[in-house]
Amino acid sequence: MTDAAPGDLWLLWLAFSASIAGFVGSLLGIGRIVVGRRRRLQAARVPAGGDDIAAPAVDQLPSQRPAGAHWSLQISGDRATPRVLWLDGRRHLYIGRNGVDAPADVVVEHPGVSRRHVKLEYNPVFDELTLHVQDTGNGTYFGAERRLLPPGDIVTLHSGDQVWLGHTIALQVRHD
Repeated sequence: MTDAAPGDLWLLWLAFSASIAGFVGSLLGIGRIVVGRRRRLQAARVPAGGDDIAAPAVDQLPSQRPAGAHWSLQISGDRATPRVLWLDGRRHLYIGRNGVDAPADVVVEHPGVSRRHVKLEYNPVFDELTLHVQDTGNGTYFGAERRLLPPGDIVTLHSGDQVWLGHTIALQVRHD
């Protein structure tokens, strides 16, 4: 390389640097993808002994009431199999459509339901159940008159209340 002009060496060094920078940039991009996927998977896991207790693998029948369960949800509507879910000691749970980036605790597979449509939160001190309306494109409605609830709204639920996920899926709340 003794006959190479100084300008040629500069171009060779620039090309080499650009290829190294591109390689490092690719590694960083792959690292971001891996870290993001790990975070989503960790968010989907239930911490042992934490406030989040996973929803039961199988919905219960009304006769299968767990000990200590006072609140239940009956989920019904268009193309949804009617089912009952007893809320036995959960502090909070999300109801929505299945999604990798935002997993729901109770899955309702329907196009009118968002991935994390609503959040239910139980306060054992006051034996109180509240509904936290999430930012959805499908809307959340309350009562027989189907009053639209704005995103971010928090509603204290009582036995007999009805919440609509979109226009077709109904959640009937019961307290025994």
